Amino acid sequence: MLIVKIKTTWYNYNIERIMIMKEKIPNILTIIRISLTPIIMILGLTNHFYSMTIIGIIAALTDFFDGYLARKWQVTSVKGAKLDAVADKVFAISLVGCLISKNKILIIAFVLEIIIGCSNMYYHLQNKKVSSLMVGKIKTCFFYLQLLLLV
Repeated sequence: MLIVKIKTTWYNYNIERIMIMKEKIPNILTIIRISLTPIIMILGLTNHFYSMTIIGIIAALTDFFDGYLARKWQVTSVKGAKLDAVADKVFAISLVGCLISKNKILIIAFVLEIIIGCSNMYYHLQNKKVSSLMVGKIKTCFFYLQLLLLV
């Protein structure tokens, strides 16, 4: 009887720890993306485009997986959604800003990202609602593909 109770307690304790980690992993991935942004900028500004591309791909994958895992594990949060939106804009604007010297046409993408970021911020401040639209996800996918092809 005591052994069964110890096993049950141990099992419940581990399940709780796993759930706590599941809640944190999507936000950790977002923070990794934010942390990779200055490294990508330094590599881009020093013309290390191959290294910048590799780290950029890793950062883009964290962008995909943070939202995917949060939805799959049903641990979405307002804080996580806001953090993800900020990380997306900082990452995109920084990436394009670094690549403008390589391809001047990216000035258009740079300005569009700033306009979209400002309009999203205005919308969220007015409606107090954080949500992403499918069109934004498609835009982000094409944005990353475009940058990958230009590098």
